[in-house]
Formats: sequence, structure tokens, C-alpha cells
Amino acid sequence: MMQARALVLFLALIGFSLIAAPAFGEDSDVEIYLLTPFGTPMAGAVVEVTRLDGITTERVADALGRVVVRSAPLGVVDVTILSWKGMPVNYTVKRVTSGAIIVERVGKLTVRVVGALGQSLEGVKVQIESAEVRTISEYDYEKVVWIDSPDLKVITEYTGPSGMLVLELPEGRYFVKAEKAYYQVFGKAHVRGGENTLLKLTLNIVTVGNWDMSFSDFIGLILFISVLAIITVTIVRELRALVQQAGRRTGESARAPHLSR
Repeated sequence: MMQARALVLFLALIGFSLIAAPAFGEDSDVEIYLLTPFGTPMAGAVVEVTRLDGITTERVADALGRVVVRSAPLGVVDVTILSWKGMPVNYTVKRVTSGAIIVERVGKLTVRVVGALGQSLEGVKVQIESAEVRTISEYDYEKVVWIDSPDLKVITEYTGPSGMLVLELPEGRYFVKAEKAYYQVFGKAHVRGGENTLLKLTLNIVTVGNWDMSFSDFIGLILFISVLAIITVTIVRELRALVQQAGRRTGESARAPHLSR
């Protein structure tokens, strides 16, 4: 009888240890690195982490794209990347352990801004707004109010020497505005995960030295210079003719007294 009780107690202890082991014996830290398909750390990404015990917390990835979860049961968590650069991502990975997560819902947007003559424009202000946040069935670019708010994020960057701006963004639809001086142009792009989307925008602008002008103003300037050149050439010719005529008269006047003698 005593042996039977001892056996039951022994089996009960083994069962308790098996049940309790995941909760008390296998907790560990989970260190996750969030990367784009192009290998870029997703610094500042907002992440929702759910542990196996049901506890959900919101974290922000550091400069390395790293998120650390302390003492996670079994060292496993579910991860949802909510947003990056203020734009929605909503990418979920289940049963994650320590290591890198490639967020496949990130692509590249390459914006090239050229002038009316096809020349690359440097220093153009480019603003990018997510169309996923603002739901518009029929979009009128001219009526958009570009603001920076928690609900309507606008990314502002500037083109480089080649007139190019390259950004990695969550996949989705975007509205794009390019602006220099008082000239603007609007466009839209659909960014897809792991792909490079090219958007070419043409500003009705011609840069002469440090002077920006519209194409019509540029044509007007060319016409003005041409007319001015024609007038200048005509005046010079007339002046030469007058000088030559005056010279001939002077010569004739000088010869006249000599002939009279």
C-alpha cells in the first residue's frame, strides 16, 4: 500500500514538472532584427509583440532595427510590424525566435525630377504621402493640403545632384509632390515589396545659372535676346554706314579746294 502511494506521488511530481517546465524553466530573451528585403535595418519601426502567455506589448526598433523581449516563455513570440517611417506596414510573423526578420512588405521608390528641357534638377523638395492612410476614391492633386500629423504622415526629402531621390517604403499606394521655387508637379506611385518603383516627374522649369523660370518664360527670354541681338546688329551696321558715309564726305571736302585751284 505504501509502495502504491509512493508511486502515485512520484508520477504526480513528474507530471507537475512537465507542466511547470515551460513556464518556469525555459523562459529566455528574444532578440529580433528587422530588415528590409534590401538589407536595411528598420530603425524606428513600431512593433507589436505577443508572448505565449498572451501578454502583448508595443515596441520601437532601435537604430539597428533591433527589438528585445525579456524572459519570453519558451523564447518564442509573435511579431507584427505596425508601421515604419510613419507609414502602415501590418506585417505579421508567428512563432519567432531570436534572429533576423526580413519584412517582405517593403519596396523602393525612386523619384527622378527633370526640367522642361529634360535636365536633372537638384535640390527639388519631394513630399510623399501614403494613400493607404487617406482613403480617396477620386483624387484631385490640386486640392490636397499637405500636412504632417500623426494620422496623415508626409515624408519630405530633397533630390540629389542627379535629380534622384531613392527611399525604402512599406508597399502600398503613394501620392508624390515635387516642388521648386513656385513650380509644382504631382504624381502617384504603387510600391511593391522587394521591387524598385520608378516615378519620373517633369517640372515646367528651366534653370539658367541660379535663375529658375518656366519654360514659357525661357522661350520669351530667348526671343527677347534674339530680337535684341538683331536690333544690336542692325544698329551697328547703320552706325558703320554712317561712319563710312561721313568719311567719304570728309574726303570729298578735302579734295574740293585742291581741285578749285
